[in-house]
Amino acid sequence: MIYTIGHSNHTMEHFIELLKIYEIDTIVEVRSVPNSRYSKHFDIHNLIKELRKHSINYIDMGKILGGRPFDNSVLNSSNEIELEIIEQRKWYDNGIKRLIELSNKFKIAIMCSEENPAICHRGYIITHSLLKRGIEVIHIRGDKSYQKAIFFERQGHLF
Repeated sequence: MIYTIGHSNHTMEHFIELLKIYEIDTIVEVRSVPNSRYSKHFDIHNLIKELRKHSINYIDMGKILGGRPFDNSVLNSSNEIELEIIEQRKWYDNGIKRLIELSNKFKIAIMCSEENPAICHRGYIITHSLLKRGIEVIHIRGDKSYQKAIFFERQGHLF
């Protein structure tokens, strides 16, 4: 099982509480640029410092699984990732395999900035790739609830 979470504009205390509720011991970063314009406490250095205080590991996979990939050939004319194209790239496939390997060792949550997974690449791109491989994915929501991931059609722009 793999969890996902968006830091949104939560306080750090609320974010850590969400992780503790679901007993997450490892955050896997999937922001292409691990900084926040609106919530500076989620900038990479601040985040790592706070996670360490709570014995939560941090692994950065934003360069491989981020919403702004280095390989523009996986983007459509609206500059959005095309699932069918990115899944054909070895670097992306290796990233998904690494997530699965990590989930066998740790209780991980893939982290991005958007609270709602329906409008985030972690919900449409990464989650769909995991579901296709038979991995159960659970989205942790900001109100402390959770959502079991399902396949859905992309609606509108993700960013």
